[in-house]
Amino acid sequence: MLSTHKNHRKSKRPAMTEAEAKHFNRISEANINMCLAHFTCGCSPYTDLYTFKRWKAQGYHIKKGEHGLRLPLVKTLDNEIGEPVEKLFTSSIVFCRHQVERDEAQRREEHREQ
Repeated sequence: MLSTHKNHRKSKRPAMTEAEAKHFNRISEANINMCLAHFTCGCSPYTDLYTFKRWKAQGYHIKKGEHGLRLPLVKTLDNEIGEPVEKLFTSSIVFCRHQVERDEAQRREEHREQ
């Protein structure tokens, strides 16, 4: 059933795999420093901090009531011949491993494998 929310968009991309969720094409030193300052629990950026979609792809969900850290993102948009033409400023919210729980179905599957 599709949501009737006005901002709901059906993604044209296939669902992210667990391996894709753990791989990053670029790393931002500024975002690393923001994460280290915000999350004092010892979580490491790019290994313990992921977005909602990346956690979901790994079989986790965000615990109720948890709030993430909003990180600024700058994306460069290329034209048809691959030249950068425009910068898009947006943001992404990340959560640490202490703010997530393994999904119940994932837990059952892991228990069966043992």
